[in-house]
Formats: sequence, structure tokens, C-alpha cells
Amino acid sequence: MDFEQTLDSLRDELHSIVRAERRDDISWNWLATAVCGIIGEHSTGISRAILMTELESQWHALSSNEVLNAEVHRTVGYFYSRVGNPPSTAVFELKIDGMRTIAGTQIWLWTVSGAPEPGGIAAAAGTARKRNTGDMQIDFFAHQRYYPLIGGAEFQGFFSQTRTLLATALWKSDRGGGSDGQPMHTLLPTTALAFVLRVKDDPGLSDAMRKHTDEALLRDVFGVAFDGRRFEACGAPVFNADQVWCKIAQIHPPTTTTRDGRSGVCQELECVYEQHAQAGAVTVAFWDNDTAVARLFKTDDYIGLLCPVVHTRGDGGLATSLEYGPQTIAFAMGHVQQLPGTCMTQTDIVRNDLGYFDYSRYAHRLRVGQLRSDMSNVTLLATVQLVSENKPVADPDCEGATIDRCAVRLVDASAATCDVTLWGGDLGRQAARIRPGQLVLLRNLETEAGDGGLLISGGAAISTTLFNVSMMAGILTSSALRRYTFLADLPRQGCRYIKACVTGVRPAMTNGGLCDPRDHANATTLHHNVCGRAVVLSEDAAATAQLDGPVDSYMFDCPGCCRAQLPTAEVEPAFSVCTDVDDGTASRCMAVDAAAAPAIMRMTPTQFLELPSRREQLSALAGALGREIVASVTAIESDLLRIDAAAPAEDVGVPSME
Repeated sequence: MDFEQTLDSLRDELHSIVRAERRDDISWNWLATAVCGIIGEHSTGISRAILMTELESQWHALSSNEVLNAEVHRTVGYFYSRVGNPPSTAVFELKIDGMRTIAGTQIWLWTVSGAPEPGGIAAAAGTARKRNTGDMQIDFFAHQRYYPLIGGAEFQGFFSQTRTLLATALWKSDRGGGSDGQPMHTLLPTTALAFVLRVKDDPGLSDAMRKHTDEALLRDVFGVAFDGRRFEACGAPVFNADQVWCKIAQIHPPTTTTRDGRSGVCQELECVYEQHAQAGAVTVAFWDNDTAVARLFKTDDYIGLLCPVVHTRGDGGLATSLEYGPQTIAFAMGHVQQLPGTCMTQTDIVRNDLGYFDYSRYAHRLRVGQLRSDMSNVTLLATVQLVSENKPVADPDCEGATIDRCAVRLVDASAATCDVTLWGGDLGRQAARIRPGQLVLLRNLETEAGDGGLLISGGAAISTTLFNVSMMAGILTSSALRRYTFLADLPRQGCRYIKACVTGVRPAMTNGGLCDPRDHANATTLHHNVCGRAVVLSEDAAATAQLDGPVDSYMFDCPGCCRAQLPTAEVEPAFSVCTDVDDGTASRCMAVDAAAAPAIMRMTPTQFLELPSRREQLSALAGALGREIVASVTAIESDLLRIDAAAPAEDVGVPSME
């Protein structure tokens, strides 16, 4: 059973356990990554029952997290749960059912409940699980910033029974006075909110919402009117509060920057004045805690601001740069669809804030041949064809520093190939250790169009992770996750698992690297423990012989990492051997990866070098004869096989044969 078949069977079993509405609700990307992560934590093996328990737990955790971090929640039920407050990043759309002052005070309270689903979404949802929106209410302290809306003549009737608002960073508290000693939950005041405005032309409105729309407010306060397709100017507002009404073209991610000599977090929205086609763009900045307000908006939404801090103005006096300030009040209106909205599911592919198609919840396995430009969160399971040496480039943010860069050519079952560039740090070091023929899983890649074709890249900045499936000891030692292949049936390519008896171990004939002077059998080489590749002498890169003196008396370079004069601690001996194995159907000679050799030899390279004589070292090589092993075998070419991982057979259960 190969790894892809294992994933398919695990997906089917998990689907039946968690009772997902559809099998496709369990994303292949998520499952593959979760399985690799769990197996990586259980290098001595894991039963299928324990693996399924772990997967079920992670699935429920993921589902709960996605519910609490979805785009918009239309319920207040979370504030009555025992888990406390929801994440501060969660966004809620709430309906104001009533408002009052606390007796004997001028403190205003809104009574809010979950807002109804938009009409188009509710209709398209069909038999999907319905949210609890109308059966719970909670009091909400109104922030004093919004008191002018309560008493202002221009906003008369604004807080009708269908007024809704978007809010985030919500926290509940017990204000006391509950009956029978029960807490009186109340939402604390916040300015991380925006009042939702509506127009009759929006087909996504429910029938109840369509009875209370905001054409008059948009005309009187912002001087705009919707003509069925876009907003047009319709005269001057009835008062001047530096108000703006614009459409969001792009939402930039938050950045750390300096203002007035102090470091802070800033998030900018690039917007356009739709009602003034020649007026150009306006930049809206949110600073520090106010960046939470930016979470309430999406690209193509409309944003209205009263009392912003205006920094610059352009032709006609329109603001071109402004800031959400201490007196600013925000309004929001979603993009008006020309057709009724449809229900988004977790398997839909949507664009993120940077304009990339987000494949993080894509249901199926993505093949190399399906890759196109502008894709993000791509997960690939493919076989390595080639791995480059490190090709570092100058770091533009740090003078004199470099960023590691490694290229990997991949091919999958569709026979399509692609080149992936992996950047920097731990990811680059992991990439340097993979070998041609190995099966790897790469998560969170991005694609974009380049001059020479499609560019595929990964790095720490986009949280790319790499799993070398061929070298996972947890799969090798877990009989429920793979089957053995007879030596006589090994294919000419791909990764398979064998159970066989060692009939011989000898130094690799291709051993042309540097040897520790204590190696009397020519069975080891000196390698760089960061990338696993052979090192060379700094003063004589062409030297391929046994050293005359202690290793720590020399300086070494690593051509694979493109690093000179390595620290002594990074230069270590590694086995360089090949082995003969026999399982009763055939006898084959195989190269042995340095990481797999200690399991066959039952000793480390350092222990081997501590044997004082050639006779004892040759005896150690011969001591492996007769040992039964299980191994992950990679077919590199038709006549070349390599053991990538190995373990004693007695440590592994006995699965069925293919």
C-alpha cells in the first residue's frame, strides 16, 4: 500500500467517524499534513486506532477553530458557552433589538442578537446546519463615541429593530444584578465595530431587511446614491465631518513601522471614490488597536467614515490620505451582487487579501499538472527528481547577509514535472537533505507567473513545511500504514517497503570522500551534519583521501551548502556502505543512506571508528549478516536501489503482503 492509498483509506475512515456531511469536507491537504505530523511524532510506530484518535481530535479542534474564526458569526451563543470569550479575532454581525439607559445613569445599552443570514446565502444553504441567531440576546454597552448617533437629528430612526453592526474584539463581563445569583453577561464597550448600511438593490437582503434600507442616510450624510450598479454623487451632505464614502480596492497586511519616534502596527486599505471617477485613490490607515477594525472589511466592500483624521487632500478637496482616529465612526456595506449570492463552502477556492487563489481548504489532491499562477497554500505530494546545491542570494534587508536558496524538481503520478524554489533557514536545510527518488510532501507553496514560466516557491514567510515521507521511521515501524513488497516485485521507480535478511555489508564502491584517520575499512566519510552532504578540505577541495591527522586539525567546506570553514561541530563521520538483502524471492544489492545505516549496523559511525583495528571494523561490517530488517527502499533507476530508512524487524508488527 503506497502513501496515497493510505491517505485515501484514512480519509474514508475519518469521514465515517466524524460524520462529515461530505467526504470532500475533509480536505486532502489538511489530512496529508496532519498524518505526516502525527507520524513524525511517533518514530517508533503508531497503531491505526491511535492515529485515527489523533486525527479525530485534530479534526474537531480544526472545526471548532474554523467556526470561531469564520468570516462572520451571526449568533451570541458563544458568549454563553463555558469556554469563556471567543477569540479576539472573531467577527460578529449582530442585530440591535432594542436600546435603553441603565436606571439613574446616562449609560446606554444595546440589546443585541445574532443577525439573520443574508437572503441569498440562507436560500442556498439548503439542508446545511442552521445557525442559532434569534433565540439568544445579550446586553452590549454602547461606547460613548456612538452617543451622537443616538441623539442626533440626522440619524433619527437609525437604530431601528433591523439595524445591524459588525464587531470584533468582543469581551463579556458580569455587570452584576442577575436573578438567583446568576451572572448578568454584558458585552463591554468597543470601538472595533462598523454599522452595516443597506440599499434595496442588493438581492442578498432578506425580506425583513429590505423594509429598512439606508438610501436617505447615504444621501444626507455621505452625499451618494446607488444607481443599481455603482454609487454616484448626489449633492453635498447636510453637515461636514470630513466624511468619506469609498470602495475598498486592496487590503494590505499589518506592518510594524515607526510614527512620531515610536514603533507601532499599521494596516492600510487602498480605496477608490467610486462616485468621483477622476478623483483617484484614498488610503485609509488603522494604527495599533484600531487595526482590529480592518478585520471587519473585505476587498470590494464599501467603507464610510465620519470624523476621520485627514492627512492630505487632492484636487477638489477630497481626502487622499486619512486615518481612523479617536472620534471616527465606521460604516460598512458589502459588495452588491448583481445575482443572488451563493453559499460558500470550505471546499471553494477564493482569493485572499493579496489576490492569490487560496487552496488551503481544497478538497482534493492537487497534481503538478494542475498548477497555475497566483495560487497560495498549495500542497504537493510528489517524487524528487533533482536537488540543487545551495544558491544563496544577498539579503536586501541585512547588508552582508545572504538567504539560502535550494531548487527541487518534482514529478508526480501524472508524469508532470515542476521546479520548486525553497528559501532560507530550516526549510533550506531540510531540502538539502532530500535525495532523488524520495517521496516528499510540501505544504503552503505559492505560484506566480515569471518571465520563464511558472514560479513555485516556499519559505518561512509563508509557513512552508516539508515532510520526507520516504525517510519517516513512523511509517516504517507502523505495520498498519504500509505493506511489504517482495524484492522480486520492486518497481523501477517509487518508494516501497521491504522485509528482508541482510546477506552482506561492504564499503560503497563510490566512496570518494574524505575519511576519518581512524577508519581502517573505508566504510565512512566526513559529512556536513546540517545538509548530510560530503565535505571537502578548505585548502584542497579536490582531495579525496584518508586524512593524516585528527579531524579537528583541518578546516572543511561544504559545496552543497555553499559554506566555507565549517565549525568543527558540524563535521561528523557517516557510514558509506551498501548492503545485499534477500527475502526469498530475490537477492538485491542496495545503497544505504547515511541516516539508515546505523539501524542496519546496530552502531553509530562514531562507535565504529572507536574500534581500534581493521579486523575489528571488518568484523563489525560482517556482524550485520543474518539480521532481519524492514526498510524503505527507493528505486532511483532501473538497476539502482537505495535504502532510505531501516529498522530491526523484531520491532515491527507483521502486516499482510502485497
